[in-house]
Amino acid sequence: MTPLPSRLPILFVDDEAPVRRAFERTMRQRGFTVTTAASGPEALRAVQLQQYPVVVTDLRMPGLDGVALIERIVSIYPDTSFVVVTGVPEVDLRRDHGTHHGITAIVPKPWNDDELASIVERAYDLQRQRAESAALDADVYRVLLVESEAVPPSPLAACLREALDGRLRLTTAGSVRDAIAKLHDAEVDIILADLSLPDAGGLDCVRALHPASQDAAIIMLSDAPDEALSLEAIRVGAQEFIAKADLSARNLRQLIRFAVERKKAEQRLAHRANYDQLTGLANRSTLRRKLVQSLARATRSNEKLAVMFLDLDHFKSINDAYGHEAGDKLLREVSDRLLAAVREYDTVTRLAGDEFAILVEGLESAEIPEALARRIVASLSRPIKLDEAELCVTSSIGIASFPGAGETADELLKAADFAMYLAKERGRNTFVRVQEPHDAQVKKTLSLAAQLRVATQTDQFCLYYQPQVALPSLEVVGLEALLRWRRDDGVLVSPAEFIPVLEASGLILEAGAWVLHQACRKLRELRDDGQRTLRMAVNLSAKQFEAQGLVQTVENALQTYDIPGACLELEITESLLMRDTDRTNATLAELKRLGVRIAIDDFGTGYSSLAYLDRFDVDVLKIDQSFIRAISRDNQRESVAGAIVGLGHQLGLEVVAEGIESEVQMHYMIAQGCNMAQGFLFGHPEEHWSAPERSSAILPIPTCLSLAG
Repeated sequence: MTPLPSRLPILFVDDEAPVRRAFERTMRQRGFTVTTAASGPEALRAVQLQQYPVVVTDLRMPGLDGVALIERIVSIYPDTSFVVVTGVPEVDLRRDHGTHHGITAIVPKPWNDDELASIVERAYDLQRQRAESAALDADVYRVLLVESEAVPPSPLAACLREALDGRLRLTTAGSVRDAIAKLHDAEVDIILADLSLPDAGGLDCVRALHPASQDAAIIMLSDAPDEALSLEAIRVGAQEFIAKADLSARNLRQLIRFAVERKKAEQRLAHRANYDQLTGLANRSTLRRKLVQSLARATRSNEKLAVMFLDLDHFKSINDAYGHEAGDKLLREVSDRLLAAVREYDTVTRLAGDEFAILVEGLESAEIPEALARRIVASLSRPIKLDEAELCVTSSIGIASFPGAGETADELLKAADFAMYLAKERGRNTFVRVQEPHDAQVKKTLSLAAQLRVATQTDQFCLYYQPQVALPSLEVVGLEALLRWRRDDGVLVSPAEFIPVLEASGLILEAGAWVLHQACRKLRELRDDGQRTLRMAVNLSAKQFEAQGLVQTVENALQTYDIPGACLELEITESLLMRDTDRTNATLAELKRLGVRIAIDDFGTGYSSLAYLDRFDVDVLKIDQSFIRAISRDNQRESVAGAIVGLGHQLGLEVVAEGIESEVQMHYMIAQGCNMAQGFLFGHPEEHWSAPERSSAILPIPTCLSLAG
C-alpha cells in the first residue's frame, strides 16, 4: 500500500452523538482530520463546502439514509470512497451498490479501532488509484453509437475513431430499444444517434433516449441541415445537433467536447433548480413534479396520499433578533428534524423562507398525516441551540388529503396552503386537516378564497365610512374606513364572512394596501372640500402589521395624497399588541416616525394586559362594543367600560366608545368622560359619505351632527 500523507480529511456521518465522538477520537489519534455530521442533509452541506476523498457513514439514519446519502455524494464527486459502519447484521451493500458507488468495506458496530483505521487507509488508497486512473482516462470517451446501419465497418464509427484518436470506447446499437437496453448495462458519456432509426425516428428518438441516460450527452445526426429541427432537438434533451454532410473528424471532436461540457453545465443547473441550496432538501418545483407523478400512481392503484404545508411561527422575529446566519442555522436544524420525523419514503421540501412541505404517500391509515403532524410539533418544540441562545420553535401545519381535498396537484397544494393559514388563525402551534369533499364549510371557504382572488383583480372591493364624533359636542371628528365586497352580481358579502378568508389566504396584504390608499384618497377629497381637521381610521390586520413593507406602504399612501401623518389613525387589536412586545414596539416606533396615530381596537376583551399599556406608544383606546351593549343591562360589564375610560385618561390616551346605538349608552359614556363615540346612533357606514351641515343642536340624533372645525 502506498504511504499516505498525514492529516487526511475524512467525513463521518452518524445520528448518534456518542458514536461520532468515538470515531473522531479514534481517527484523530491516527492522524486524520475528521469532520462529523449528524444527518444526511448535514453531510451534504459539508460536501458542498469541501470534497472528502473518503466518507464513512452509518446505514440506518432517519430521513436520508446511508444508501441515499452515498448516491447523492456520488452524483457530485464520483471518485469518493465509502466505508459503511452499521449495526445491521448480515448486510451486503456491495452486492447491490458497491461496484457502482465505491463502497470499499462494511464494518459492523462496535468496531475494532485498529481494523477500522486500516480499512479507512485502504479506502484512501483505492480512491487515489481511481482518481489517478480517471486522470489518465480524462480524454477517453465512452460513446454509444445508435444507427440503423451499425454493422462494421460503419463510416460513422470510423469517423469517431479518427476524431478521438485512440481515446474511444465504442458501443453500438441498431435501434432505440437496443440502445436503451445497453444503457442499463454500461456507463456512457456520449450518445451519438441517427434521427432515422427503425423504431423511433426524428425527435421521438431524443425523447426516448434522454430519460434512459440522464448522465450522457446526446448528439443527434440528421441527413440534412435543419435549424428548426436542431433547436427542437436541443429543447427536448439533446446537447448538440449536426448534419451528416458536415461530419469530419475535426468537427466531431469539437462537437463532442462542447456536448460534454454543456451536459455538465446542465446538470449543475438542474441540481440548483431541483434542490434548496441552504438545506439540501428538494424544492417547490421538485415537490410539484413528484406530486403529479404520485397522484397518477395513486389514482391507478386506488391509494391515498397527503400534502402537508408547514410554516414556522414568528420566524422573522428570530431573524431580526439573532441575524440571518442564525436564522439559516435554525432552518437547517428544522429541516433535519423534519427528515427525522417522517418515513424514509416521504418527501420533505423547502418551499421558500420558513415554509416547508411534505408529500406523504402510501397511506395505510387516514390518521398517519395527523400522527406525523403531532410528531413534528413535538420534535420542533425541543429547544434548538443557536450559539449561546436556546430557542423553542412552534409551527402551523396544514394537511390536505387525496382523495378528498382535491383531485389535481394544484388543488391539493392550494388546499394544504389554506389549511396552514387556518392553523395560524386558530392560535398557531397546531394543525388543520382538509380531508372530505362533503365538508361544506371547507369547500365553501376554498371557493370563497378563489372568488376573492378574482375580486382583488376586478375592482369588486369598496370602502364604506362611519363617522366618529366628539363627546359631548357630537361634532364629527373622524371617519373609520370599512372594507366591503360587492360581487359582480351587486350582492354585498358580509365582512364577517370574507375578512377571515382574506386573512387565511394571505390576500389581506394586497387588499390592506388598497384600503390604505383608497382611505387616504377619500381624505384628500374631503380636505380639498374644506374638511381639513378630519381624521381617517384604518384597521390593520395581524398579517399586515407583521409583514415587511408596512411602513413603506403607509408612507407611500401619505405622500401620494399629501396627507399629514396626524390625520391617519391605524387600528390594531389588543391581542396583536401583546403577541410579540419587542417586535410590536419596533414597528410602532417606525409608524410613529411618520406622525400617524395608533389606536387599540376592541379594547377590553383581553384586559389582563391593562398593566402593560404604558409600554406601548399608542394614542387611542377603542372600548369593545360588548361592554357598551351591557350598559343598563349588566352592571359589572358596564363598570368595566367606565374603568377603561379612567385608565385611558390616566395614561394620557383618548378613549372611543364603539357600537353606541342608544341615547342611554351615549349619555352614560359622556358621564364617564369618554372622548369620542362611534355607532349606528350617529350614522351607519356609507359608501358615499359626505360631511353634514353645521348645526348647534345636539338632539335629535343623528340629524344633530355638526362638523368640527
